[in-house]
Amino acid sequence: MGAPVYGAVADVVELLGGIDPHDTGDPMGHAQRLTNQHVRGVFRLLGEVRELGGDCGAWRSHLVTSMCGLVGATVGISVEAGWHPGQPPKVFVMVDLGWSGAAERADFQNFLRGDRFASDPAFRAVLPFVGRDYSFRREQLVDGRTWYAAPTVNDGRRIANIDDTIHSSRVLPTPGGADDLALHRPWKGRRFNERERLIVELFHDELAHVWRYQAGRNATHPLRTLPPQLGLTLRHLLGELSEKEIAARMRLSPHSVHAYAKVIYQRLSVTSRPELMARYVGRPLFNPELLQAGS
Repeated sequence: MGAPVYGAVADVVELLGGIDPHDTGDPMGHAQRLTNQHVRGVFRLLGEVRELGGDCGAWRSHLVTSMCGLVGATVGISVEAGWHPGQPPKVFVMVDLGWSGAAERADFQNFLRGDRFASDPAFRAVLPFVGRDYSFRREQLVDGRTWYAAPTVNDGRRIANIDDTIHSSRVLPTPGGADDLALHRPWKGRRFNERERLIVELFHDELAHVWRYQAGRNATHPLRTLPPQLGLTLRHLLGELSEKEIAARMRLSPHSVHAYAKVIYQRLSVTSRPELMARYVGRPLFNPELLQAGS
């Protein structure tokens, strides 16, 4: 089976309630709906992200920069995280771009690491949705009076010069995994509208669909089906280390590694390491890459 086939752009727009070029209705209503141009931009970005998918830093950086352009954000943050009951979230990778200077970025990093973030009204508002897909504008989570009266907003976000936000999250097909995307505008700048939220929602839905589709195919990947020790040996065999170097990495004897390799070849019906690599190198578990998949 090939890659997932996306519907024609016009069909997607119709499903989303996109603008009919012959519609002469309320123009203000149009400002909250997606056009063909918006949908094409989303799917173009999705294709570009997939082309860069083997480099986690590259595809996330391109995603952040491009999405900021699509919705008029100044700062964008893309995160792969793991959530487990009773534990703080584990961040596998975070790319944040668009800061006007190193000081603003440092202020925001300090805000994230400090105790203030736990009481941030936006963070507290999305906690009930952890483990679910969502895309919210700030005003859908917290009203303006509560937002600007919160000490964490004034002491954290204002100092970092970020204010209105779109926060989007998608559940990943990895244990406790979540892909988070946050877009920000400057302090007291223009608020995001519903059309801009829909752009983010559509992109994140389609990106999550790619990963979930791949998860079904990955169920038969040998890195998923082999016992842990054989799976770890296979992961090294698919790299550039020699069997002697693999033995040192795994703290095993070269004889044990060679024996594991022979078992792997037999199970996967190959006769040599070059044949193994020809079959499985270049077949990533997830594209765009997810770091948690290999943890």
